[in-house]
Amino acid sequence: MSKKLNPADFSSNFEISLVILNNIHSIDKGKAMSAVDISKILLNDFKINIHWRTITAEFEKNLIYIHKYKPKGKAPLYKIVQNGIDLLQKPISKIIFINPSKALEATIDVHSFFEKLDGTIKICDPYLNSESLFYLDSIPVNSSILYLTKNIQDNGKLRSSLSVLNNKGLRITIKSTNIQLHDRYIITKRGFTIMGSSLNGIGKNQSFFIQLGNDIKKIVETEFDKIWANSTNWV
Repeated sequence: MSKKLNPADFSSNFEISLVILNNIHSIDKGKAMSAVDISKILLNDFKINIHWRTITAEFEKNLIYIHKYKPKGKAPLYKIVQNGIDLLQKPISKIIFINPSKALEATIDVHSFFEKLDGTIKICDPYLNSESLFYLDSIPVNSSILYLTKNIQDNGKLRSSLSVLNNKGLRITIKSTNIQLHDRYIITKRGFTIMGSSLNGIGKNQSFFIQLGNDIKKIVETEFDKIWANSTNWV
């Protein structure tokens, strides 16, 4: 049996949209909804703006979690199925512990974290080399990545890796600052995450990702934007 959930507790466009189907199912198991109706509910009730075309595209890629109806001459309707309910009921991890002695599990966890990011993604990391870009490959295409750094290991491998990611559909902008950067973090439209190490050091030592609330996000993002505006484009 499904229970009502808050879409703001989820990060990916698919899961956020799926929450609306889940919540409708908790009230009326027989009711199906269009992507347009889901988009309106998200905007009106939760101030989350996801275009109905994006919702449709996400649903079409994840039909194992929903059932699709095709009324003649009308837009498709969707209803959540048990796989989708089970997916949403999994606890949302606020802390990812990275243990180098369990390298495979750590790699999967971090890739899974980046897969759920979308929109504009702001990364502050004092160090950048080709290894820093490894996990960015998991971020959905058409996302915009603003990478603020200070120490860049500029070589052919870094530029080649960056070119591959941009050609894939990611929009990566790298800026270098003269300001001393200490903290490592990631800001998205729906979350703020502190990293215990630079991206190029993940898996080499014990580390963690900690997801924090919007109160501290607002403070840090304001500072990020100030530094970003006064930093120099690398490429």
